[in-house]
Amino acid sequence: MNRNLYAAGKQCGLTLVEILVTTVVLSVGLLGIAALQLTSLKNSVDSNSRSKAIWLVHNIEDRMRANSAQSSSYVITMGAIATGNTAAAQDLIAWKNDLSTQPTGLPNGDGSIRESTLASGNKLYTITVQWAERDNATPVSFISQTEVARYY
Repeated sequence: MNRNLYAAGKQCGLTLVEILVTTVVLSVGLLGIAALQLTSLKNSVDSNSRSKAIWLVHNIEDRMRANSAQSSSYVITMGAIATGNTAAAQDLIAWKNDLSTQPTGLPNGDGSIRESTLASGNKLYTITVQWAERDNATPVSFISQTEVARYY
C-alpha cells in the first residue's frame, strides 16, 4: 500500500537541501536582528551622553543666574582646573567634577564658558561641553548660549 503512494509521485517529508536553505535563511535573519539590537544599544548610550551634556549645561546656567553678581567669575577654558573659595569658584569646581566623574558624568567630559557683553549691558555666556563618544575619534560638543542680567 505504501508502494502505491511513492509510485504516484508524491513526496513525503523534506529533503536535506530544503532544510539547509531554511537554516541559512533563518541564520541570516537572526544575524540581522542581532546587528539591529547592537546598533540600538549604541545609539541609546550616545543619547544618554547627550542628555547628560544638556543637563550639565543647564546646571551651570542656573548656578550663574543664581549668582549673577559674580557671573563674570564663571569664565573658564577647556582643560582648566577651577580653584578658589568664592561661590562662583565652588560652582565651577563642582561643575567640572560633574562633567568628568563616572557614572554620572561624561566620558572624557570637559567644559568651557566664554563671556561677551551685549548692547543692553547684559552678559552673554557661551557654554561648551565636550565628551568622547564610542566609535568617534573627535570629541562631540554641545554649545549653549545664555544671557545673564545683572540685578544688583
